[in-house]
Amino acid sequence: MSYTKQKTSASLLNDCGGYNLIMTAISLVVIGVITVSLLNAYMVYDKQNKVTKNQEIIANAINRIQTFKETYGRFPCPSSLNAQRSTVEYGREDCTTAITAGSCTGGICVSEGRTIAPAVTAEPIRTGAIPFRLLQIDEKMTYDAYGSRLVYSMTQNMSSPTTFNELNGAIGLVDETGQTLTEPAYSADFLIISQGPNRVGAFNANGDQVSTCTGTLEGKNCINLAAAPASPTNFVSSLVYLSGGTSDFDDSIEYFSSNETARWRRADGNLDDIQTVSLTNVGVGLTNPTVALDIDQNAGTAATTGVSATWKGGLRVTAKPSPATAGKLQVDSICSSDGTECFRNENFATTGMTPCPGGQYMVGIRGNGTDAEPICSPVRVYCPEPQILTGIVQSGPTAGTPICAAVQTNCEEKDVQVCNAAYTAIVPRGSTESISNPTKTRHKLSGGPPDDGRGIHNYNPPYQIYDQGSYAPNKAWARFVCDNGDWKRYTGGSYSQSGGMCECNPTIPTGSGCTASPPSASCSGTTSCRGAGVGAATVAYTFDPVACQWNGGPPNYGGGNCNCPPVGDPSTKPGAGACPAGTNAGNDPPDYTWNNHPNICAWQPMPSTCSCDPSKATPAATASGDIWNPKRPGDARACNTFSGRAGEVGNAYQTYRFNGTVGACGWEPDAWDFSGCSCTTGLLSEPGTTTCDLDCQNQTVAAVDWYRYEMPGCVKTWDHKVDSVCAPKSFSWQVDYSSPPLTNQTDHGSTKVGDACNQSCMTNNVQGSTTTCWAEDTPGYKIYTCICKPN
Repeated sequence: MSYTKQKTSASLLNDCGGYNLIMTAISLVVIGVITVSLLNAYMVYDKQNKVTKNQEIIANAINRIQTFKETYGRFPCPSSLNAQRSTVEYGREDCTTAITAGSCTGGICVSEGRTIAPAVTAEPIRTGAIPFRLLQIDEKMTYDAYGSRLVYSMTQNMSSPTTFNELNGAIGLVDETGQTLTEPAYSADFLIISQGPNRVGAFNANGDQVSTCTGTLEGKNCINLAAAPASPTNFVSSLVYLSGGTSDFDDSIEYFSSNETARWRRADGNLDDIQTVSLTNVGVGLTNPTVALDIDQNAGTAATTGVSATWKGGLRVTAKPSPATAGKLQVDSICSSDGTECFRNENFATTGMTPCPGGQYMVGIRGNGTDAEPICSPVRVYCPEPQILTGIVQSGPTAGTPICAAVQTNCEEKDVQVCNAAYTAIVPRGSTESISNPTKTRHKLSGGPPDDGRGIHNYNPPYQIYDQGSYAPNKAWARFVCDNGDWKRYTGGSYSQSGGMCECNPTIPTGSGCTASPPSASCSGTTSCRGAGVGAATVAYTFDPVACQWNGGPPNYGGGNCNCPPVGDPSTKPGAGACPAGTNAGNDPPDYTWNNHPNICAWQPMPSTCSCDPSKATPAATASGDIWNPKRPGDARACNTFSGRAGEVGNAYQTYRFNGTVGACGWEPDAWDFSGCSCTTGLLSEPGTTTCDLDCQNQTVAAVDWYRYEMPGCVKTWDHKVDSVCAPKSFSWQVDYSSPPLTNQTDHGSTKVGDACNQSCMTNNVQGSTTTCWAEDTPGYKIYTCICKPN
């Protein structure tokens, strides 16, 4: 007998299931490929977004520091790098803590920059975090895009307006090849560092350093508070990310360096006022001012009839309509430059000064020490020397005034003095004639200013003359103008008046081997070791022929030049210190390290490890459960004593939480636990409204309203209602034995007493109606009252 095997429907279904599994697997692979591609794209986007955000954060910090400088005439000092957020030191400027160069205190490090002649010691560099409290910026804007505190380093002498000089930056900055990025080297005023995505040496929001200082490049930008900072201070910046083990570099650095000296700053007391940062005299239009504020003036219009020349270039104040004193120059008195001949400004009032006598007019004002008096002159027409009278103005507002002209409008050739013992012939600009012989007697100017209508010529353009006999690398020069036939030194206008050097006698740096004549191109000197170091540090100098001065590099304290003096056994270091109240773990300091830097030569404390550890906290009495929220059964309080819980019974219990904030570090009360509170009653029933007929034809079960009590406070709340139930019922006459009967009656009612309960009374009556019924009596009957009642 043979059989043929056939596939059942179940088998066919299983075959289809295998196909579906394959298709599902292929779909998952496709989805996985697409997902990975999208994730990679998002990671690239996120990385670029953080780079852009990082640049914006650093640029914002740079702008706020520059704005502070423009307002207060100085750069702010840094704040602590490792200050915790709960302390007052966090984000606060610190210019006052004295820190020896080559050491760190309170999260701030001081190192050394370059030496600026004629000083013989290096400029200190102060490094820490950005003082956001002083700059009034959001705390978040002092953290980079990777959650690290920005590092702020600045030249310490620029923290005071009295020592501020933007040309004296002392911070070094090089690229990855060691090439200096500032000119001259070590001349950055301040800089800001972000430790980048790898956060090498970065400090987080808690003030902890998230990783140690590693790498040959990033290690130079890393601040190790437990070790002496490197001197001279030389940070590293690169335009590209570098990858190469210890040469990895992903830091971002922005710095500021200037070769222009600031001249003014806003006043500290009133930001609407400005002050000069000059420590000597200030000149306006002058090269060498001789008084505190020296304002140049020059003749604008030549003298006319009996009137002195008008002047320009003086101090001018423009008045404003309101308030009354706005824009006005306010003085008590006006005096000559030597402090004599003073007079009061009230003398300019209409009746404040005696007029000139008849036949004379005022040609000037002078002070007699108290008041002003006029300088009077007879009426006459004249021209100031060396001009001559060429006519009289016939009409117009100046009618009657003389027309004056210069006798000589061109200037002869003349040897003029620029330096004390050097002379050169003036060669007017535009001349095509070579003047090689200074003894030549005359040279006419080529062209000149037009006549002003009165025969008067103004100044010719100033000509710049170099002194060929002066200091060759930076020759002296001055400007001269032809003034009414005579060459005069130029002293006004928008041109520079003079420059260069007549001679070079540079000051030789103290303790150096530099020579003055000829100046040494490069030489070296020595300076004392700083701190406790013994020996002598070396300083390398280079001569700047244009500025005629030696510039010294930062002292070299290494290489055996400076060393610590012999000391006792360093192994006898101090022990660990106890942490302050408000902490329960760690030590302050936990350990000491020997600082062999010649500026220190002493045991230096390691950063504090004090913290608040919940696992080491002493539990509160009778605490139970989670350490962050234990109950305290001993702290019980009746439920009905709390606001809004008047109807409750039972006790509530105080709960406690552990406060891990440094400075608190302990148990403190938290919320109350009301799980032990309840209400005394549950559901409550009350009669409802009956809705059945009122004609007594139906039997009624009344409606019921049910209520319940809710927490907190056991508030009565409606729950549900049971409606009334109506059904038919019967009624009959019933004797009212509560009323006394009428006895010995001769007649009786229609109903006998014994039959009262068997007779319906609702056919023609209503519930509660009455009638009479009877019973036999001797003699006669007893008559009772019968009432219609339900059976």
